[in-house]
Amino acid sequence: WGTFLCLVVVYPLAYFMPGDDHGSYEDPFNTYEMIMNSSTIKWAFVIYFFTIFAYNLFAVLVTFMLSSVWHAILDNFRPITVWATDMFIFYVLTAGAFGEPWTNWSYVQLAGMFVLLYGTSIYNAP
Repeated sequence: WGTFLCLVVVYPLAYFMPGDDHGSYEDPFNTYEMIMNSSTIKWAFVIYFFTIFAYNLFAVLVTFMLSSVWHAILDNFRPITVWATDMFIFYVLTAGAFGEPWTNWSYVQLAGMFVLLYGTSIYNAP
């Protein structure tokens, strides 16, 4: 349903709304042309597609081989992994050009992740 609603409702609305992308908020025709004319965008799309495919494949395998409880618990490690990867990119790989730095609000984010893990473990406890 998500693909259908995006193609039939969201994209036409975004195309007819005024904006900075050739006079509209989002120009899907321009997006298509950029994808067709850029090998970098094509490769990024292919890598993204197979990454999401592998993620969903392993999620189904975890549910099949273990249980949906393990799937729910492991699902909570995704934001933690993304955040840690962002900080690794910021501090180790790009010396501050990309990624996410540690800020004063990072403590709140860390506490929120602990609440997320704790809540999931309590809710899914046997």
